[in-house]
Amino acid sequence: MSKSKNSSGGQNVSLVAIVGPTASGKSALAISLAKKYRGEIICADSRTIYKGLDIGTAKPSSLEQEGIPHYGLNLVEPDKNYSAADFQSYAKEKISEIQGRGNLPILVGGSGLYIDGVLYSYEFGGEADPILRAELEDLSIEELQKRIEEAGFEMPENDQNKRYLVRAIEQGGVNRNRHPLMKGAVVIGLNPGVEVLESRIRLRAKGMINNGVLEEARLLDEDYGWSSPGASGNIYRALRPYVEGSTETIEKCLEDIVNLDKQLAKRQLSWFKRNEDINWFSKPEDALAFIASLLASSA
Repeated sequence: MSKSKNSSGGQNVSLVAIVGPTASGKSALAISLAKKYRGEIICADSRTIYKGLDIGTAKPSSLEQEGIPHYGLNLVEPDKNYSAADFQSYAKEKISEIQGRGNLPILVGGSGLYIDGVLYSYEFGGEADPILRAELEDLSIEELQKRIEEAGFEMPENDQNKRYLVRAIEQGGVNRNRHPLMKGAVVIGLNPGVEVLESRIRLRAKGMINNGVLEEARLLDEDYGWSSPGASGNIYRALRPYVEGSTETIEKCLEDIVNLDKQLAKRQLSWFKRNEDINWFSKPEDALAFIASLLASSA
């Protein structure tokens, strides 16, 4: 499966974005690309921004980064809010710095609003109404979802993140006040297919449990609490009943992690599939060859 077109609009390629569902192989492709073309990687992930949450966010370790500069990791404590607008400012600054060094910025991740906010220079909404914000903060996730559905707004990509739900209501839906695709950008989508994704998601979840994510979840609860923004990730939500000492087994938690990540992958694909600028590939080697041809023609 591939659909290829030069989404850089015929301009010299000065930025590559790699998008797709969780566990699709984006990070490995970004590393391969960075090694070959003096690339530096900007992680566009609303989970890996949190300090100390390494295992449960599948954050690339120093070894996995293979000496390639990585940005967008460990930006805030788990109890701090960090918006797509914050990331947009951060990423644009890093892109400019990387290009100034004569290197290739590679924007990689599955957080659609983070990615699109940068690529299309979204004009995010202004400051929130404190009265409405206070009212919305008192509602549960289920109540916020219901309010969005009743208003006919589009549900945000992460419909379990209270902050995203509140902001969607405040802005009248997901903000799509966007400009044309950033000049010089080419956007690559990876989608190896449902069966491969499910297999990788399960394997990754098992690896997280074997590598100590349970202790990471316990420390997250002790230091910041389950209501902290960092604790809204799928893995920590699934592990909470076990950490709190309910009758849940770790095997049941594993299945919950897998199911939540499968749902996430489906939402991510729905988000990205609407974007006609994305060049889709099922195999990373095909994507790499496509990028190589574009870079060669723009050299």
